[in-house]
Amino acid sequence: MKSTDRQGVHQARRGVVLGLVILVGVVVLVLGIAMISTSGGLLLTGVDSKQRIKARIAAETQATLQIASAMEMAARIFGTDSTLPGRSLALLPTGDGMQGASVVEQIGRKGQSLPQELITTGPFKGLKGLKIGYNIRSTGLAPGGAKGQVDVELKIYQVPIFQFGVFYQGNLEITPGLSMTVLGPVHTNGMALFRAPSFVPDDALQFQGPVTATGKIYHWMGAGSLRYWNTPEDSQSVTLPSLATTIREATINEVPPEINLAHNVMWGVDSLKLPIETSDPRQLIMPKTGTEPEGLARQKFANKASAASRWINPGNGSGRPTWITGNGLNNAPRVFWDRREQAWVRYWNFDVLKLIASGNKDSVFYIADTFNFGEDLGKAKKQTINAFRIINASKLPRNMSIASPNPIYILGDFNVGPTPGCYDRSLASAPAGGDYCNAMIASDAITLLSPKWSNYKRGNTTGADERSGTLDQGSENPMWTMDGSSPEPTKGVPSDTLLPTTDARGPFGGTVRVNAALMTGNKAAPISVLPPNNYDNGVFEGGYEGGWHNTIRFLEDLRNGAVVEFKGSFVCMWESSARGLNKTGKVIRTLPGGYYLPPKRVWGFDPRFKNLSNMPPATPFLATKPLTTWAERR
Repeated sequence: MKSTDRQGVHQARRGVVLGLVILVGVVVLVLGIAMISTSGGLLLTGVDSKQRIKARIAAETQATLQIASAMEMAARIFGTDSTLPGRSLALLPTGDGMQGASVVEQIGRKGQSLPQELITTGPFKGLKGLKIGYNIRSTGLAPGGAKGQVDVELKIYQVPIFQFGVFYQGNLEITPGLSMTVLGPVHTNGMALFRAPSFVPDDALQFQGPVTATGKIYHWMGAGSLRYWNTPEDSQSVTLPSLATTIREATINEVPPEINLAHNVMWGVDSLKLPIETSDPRQLIMPKTGTEPEGLARQKFANKASAASRWINPGNGSGRPTWITGNGLNNAPRVFWDRREQAWVRYWNFDVLKLIASGNKDSVFYIADTFNFGEDLGKAKKQTINAFRIINASKLPRNMSIASPNPIYILGDFNVGPTPGCYDRSLASAPAGGDYCNAMIASDAITLLSPKWSNYKRGNTTGADERSGTLDQGSENPMWTMDGSSPEPTKGVPSDTLLPTTDARGPFGGTVRVNAALMTGNKAAPISVLPPNNYDNGVFEGGYEGGWHNTIRFLEDLRNGAVVEFKGSFVCMWESSARGLNKTGKVIRTLPGGYYLPPKRVWGFDPRFKNLSNMPPATPFLATKPLTTWAERR
C-alpha cells in the first residue's frame, strides 16, 4: 500500500475513533450531570460527594477512551485469530483536577481461536458470532482522594454471512410459478417483494423465517397463498389466501404475532454491511491491486488464495496450473453459445479430478480471465464472454472455496460426496465413508448445466460433430458458428423453430445436486416496475428479471422430470455483468424460441451452517456494532 493511501486509511480510522470518543464522551457527560442533579440529598452532605461523582465521571471517561482504542485494535484483527495482549493506559489528567487510569484485557479466547457465541440482542439476534471480547477496568481520582471505579465488558462479533438462507444486498424478489418453501433466515438491505404462485390454488410461497428487510415488504397473490411462519417448528403462522393481483405494502396484521416481544417478520431494520471499507461488495471477487483498504484486503478472495492456487489469465494462457484445462488443439479454451447472453462464452475448465491428481492441498482457489478477447468469430461479431466451468466436482478433495470475477458454469453435480474427512462438524463423529464437504462458489453469475450439456444440439440432426452441430465446441474452430450461420439474431430473442435436444434419448430428466454456499450477482427488476413507482402486477411482469429463484441460471430444456436440489446458503451481493432474462422490455419466452425450460427446484438452507465450524474456507463476515455492559465497582 502506498504511504499516502496508508495515511489516508489511518486518518479515516482516527477520525471514526475520535468521533466515537466525542459521541460517547457526551453521553457520559450527560449521564454524569443527570447523576449529579438526581442526587440532591447526597450532595447536601458535603463536597466529598461531589468529588466522588467527579471521580466516577473520570473513570467513565477513561473507559470511553479505552472502548474507542479497543475497537480500533479489534478492527485490525477482524478476519483473523490473532491474539491481542492486555494493555493499560497510564494515569492521565482529565480536567478539573481529575485523573484516571484503566486496563484492557481480551477475554473469552479458546486457545488461538475466537469463541462462538449466540447473539441475543440487536439485528443479529439468533445468529452466532465469533466474539472479540474485552474487559475494561477503569479508575478515576478526584481532589481530596475520592475514587470512582467502573468495569465495562465490550463485545464485538464477526458474523459469518452464510448463516442466512438468503441474503441480498439489494431488492429481494421471490415470485415463483410453483410451490416454494424458503428455509433459514432471510434478509435484504433493500425492499422485499413476495408473490404467491399463480397456477394452482394449492401452491404456496412459505417463509420459515425470520424475514427482515431494511426497506418495506410488499406482497401479493395469484391463485396460491403466501405464508409467514414464526419458527419452523410452531404452528403460529399467517396465511394470506388469494386476495389480489395488485402489489400492496405489508401490514402488521399480515405477519405472525410477537414472540418474546419481537416479530419474526420485520421491515425498517438496520442495514447489515460487510466491514470492507467500500460500498461495492463486488470488490471481494476482483483481482487484488495492493492498494485496498485493510478491511477489504482481509476479506478479498484473491488475497486468501496462495500463489499456487491463484491464476489470472494474461491473455495467452501462460502460467496455467494443470487443473485449469482446455480442449482440442493446443489445449485451448472451449466455446459455447449461451442463449440467455446471446453471446459466445470462451471458457476454461476447473477440473477437480485434475486438481486432486496435482497434489495441491490448498482450500481457497482464485481464478480470473479479464483479458479482452474482442469480438467472437461468428457472423454477428459480438463481444466474447470469458468464463470458467467447474467439472468432475461431485466429490471434492476437502473443504474448499472457488472464487472468480467471471461467470462460473457448473457441469453436473457439485459436492455430493461422500468424501473422507468431510462431514458436518455438528455431529459427534464422521459418518462412515465421509459426507459432503463445506464449500463455497463466489462469482459474477452462476449457471448450472446438466450432465447432458456437452451433447446439446440446436435444432439440427447433424449428430455430435462439434464443428457443425453442438452448442459446445473447441475454440480452434475458425468459425464459431452452428449450421453454417451465426446463432445470434440481429435483434430480439433467439429465432429457433425447433426445440433443442440432447441426444436420441431426449432432454435430461434426472437430478442435479449442489451442496454449497453461493455468493453471486443478479439482475434486479428496474425501479420503474416496483413500488412505490408501480403497484400493478401486469407492469411488474413486463420488467421482471426472475428474482432469487432464477439466480441459478439454466440454458436447457429441463421440464421432463429434471430436478435441481440445492442445499446451502444463497448470498447475492452485487449486480451481475451477465444479462438478465428480460432484454426487450417484454415478458420473456421459453424454449422453443427462448432460453430454457425450468426444472423442479428443491432448494433449502443447509442447517450445518448454524455451526460456525462448518463455514467454508474464506467465508465473508459481517460485523456487529460494539455491545457494552457497564458496572460500578464499590
